[in-house]
Amino acid sequence: MVVSEISDPGLNHEPMKVLLVDDYAENGDQALEQCGLHEFGLIFLDYHMPGMNGFETAELIQQTAKNDQTPIIFLTADTESEGLEKTGYEIGAMDFIYKPMDPEYIREKVQALVERARMASR
Repeated sequence: MVVSEISDPGLNHEPMKVLLVDDYAENGDQALEQCGLHEFGLIFLDYHMPGMNGFETAELIQQTAKNDQTPIIFLTADTESEGLEKTGYEIGAMDFIYKPMDPEYIREKVQALVERARMASR
């Protein structure tokens, strides 16, 4: 799990926190703990995690006061299961990204979402 701050030095805004929960190291319980402590501007959530899956975790995150409106992007290497995207979008996912991920695509996606959030807060 990674908690990171994204900022644009050219703008006078507070950094935006981004939560990345990846199945290699962390789980949904730790994501929920972080969501109780911090307000995130964006959450990347792996679908396959130990314990509860990403969909279950997302539904619980959406019940937290600090992150009930935070955009969630699901990550997965699962190209075999049917209906993952449909289910993800039904529970409020902003997007679905398949692994392996292109770092440039992720950077551009984050930058676009940061800009959208900043424009909405003006």
